[in-house]
Parts: sequence; C-alpha cells; structure tokens
Amino acid sequence: FSVKTSFLLDGKQGYLSELEKKAKGKRIQQWIHDIFTPDLFDKTINGNELDFVFEGSDVEVEDVREAVNAFNREYGGRYKLYADYITHPLQTVQKIRLLCHLFAELQSGPFDTFRSPEMHQAFEKALSSEFEITVLATMSAGKSTVINAMVGKELLPSKNQACTATIARVINDDAM
Repeated sequence: FSVKTSFLLDGKQGYLSELEKKAKGKRIQQWIHDIFTPDLFDKTINGNELDFVFEGSDVEVEDVREAVNAFNREYGGRYKLYADYITHPLQTVQKIRLLCHLFAELQSGPFDTFRSPEMHQAFEKALSSEFEITVLATMSAGKSTVINAMVGKELLPSKNQACTATIARVINDDAM
C-alpha cells in the first residue's frame, strides 16, 4: 500500500537519478515500461547488457518480467536484459488485515466520505466472499442454460420460450 522504489548499483545505493525520477511516487505499473529503453543502455549504463535483480510482490514481479520480455523481444538484437526475481508474496489473510487497517486509518482522517454508511457497506461488500454476476441477454438467448451449465445442475428452468422473466438470485452454498 505504499510506493517505494530503491535502485542499488552493485548492491549499494547508487546515484541513478534518471531512473529514480521516473519511479518517484509512482506505482511500478506506471513506469516499468518506460525505464527499459535504449537510452537506459546508451546514457545510463554505457553498455549493451544489463543483469539485475528485482525484488517485490508477486504482481510487481510479473509486471517487471513482462516488461523485460517485451524489451528483449523488441531490442534483443542490440541490447539484452537479464533479470533475477525475488518475490515477497503476501498471504490473502495478511492482505485483508492490511486493507482493514488502512480503511480504519482513512476513517480517522479528514474525509467524511470514509465514515459514511455507504462507504462502510461498500467496504464490507468488497471483503465479502459473495460476488454478483449479471447475466443479461435477449429472450431465449440461453441465459438459464449457461447458468445451469456453470452450476452443474438443472437449477433454473430452460425452454425455447420466455420462462425466467424475473430477476433470479443464485447463491452458492457448499453445505447443499
């Protein structure tokens, strides 16, 4: 939940001002594709190969891996990126605990919106294991048939004519 980027050169805090400027205060998804450019090699490292280690969350590692692969596909004939990845996965329970803590902090902040009943309801709904899927199509398009196939049993009536002309709510109950 924080934006922190550090660049180390040969294991030490290096002065990589251009890289730090691009990353400062931004999430990795906002700058990672802009950092791997021919300019990185020509102006910053003065070479045609870069071997680096990236350390971050699962999602960040995937974003960096994608950017490295895209760069190597485009510029691999002239420049080459080699990357090792260190992943720090957060378990779902830890993420939810951190999210609840952050929400509690926001409620004590200056914005009344975070204290509103609507915000509480939206937050509780976001944390709930239930979620809504809307199935919408014209009459006799096969909506009930698709839902029955997803559920794995003939739960909703399905005919070649109008048969479920009302809103239906299907709730999964593992005990059933």
